[in-house]
Amino acid sequence: MTLYRDVLGKEFDKLDAPVQRLHSLQGGHRLTGTCTIIGAERRIGRCLSALLGLPLPAQAGPFTFEIDANDGHETWIRHFPRRSMRSRLYQLAISRLGEQIGPARLTFRLENRDGELHLHLQHIRVFGVPWPTRWLPRIWAVERGEDTRFHFDVGADLGRFGLLVAYAGHLELPTPEANA
Repeated sequence: MTLYRDVLGKEFDKLDAPVQRLHSLQGGHRLTGTCTIIGAERRIGRCLSALLGLPLPAQAGPFTFEIDANDGHETWIRHFPRRSMRSRLYQLAISRLGEQIGPARLTFRLENRDGELHLHLQHIRVFGVPWPTRWLPRIWAVERGEDTRFHFDVGADLGRFGLLVAYAGHLELPTPEANA
């Protein structure tokens, strides 16, 4: 079993084929694609971005994604232009995924919506301290498949403090034969 299959259960099989393929990878893989990044709008957002290692603004350009999927957890390294971001993902419960990004630990509820995977932020802890619910950023993370590509649209908005980051793009997936 894989992390996302464990978290989603039967819903995993209803995801778009490229989303299933990405989340079925085991071991180490390096994928390439393109990505466009919109950076933080305000000073507080830029400070938080630096603390968390979030990507800097960039026009559509090359994007490299490394995944190491083993033993019920995954390590992701996203290589954006001018900055890389590392996180560790793990299962918390059915439909619940944890992600550690620097000092922040996020909890997401996963949902299959017409073949797309949607991640909904539930909680954040920073340096182990619960983040107040009323200050939770609006986070969106949508993964979908189109043709043979894996597409992503991810972002975080701090409400009255403005956009923290938004990035969208695609990854070329290895052929099924390459995984055999």
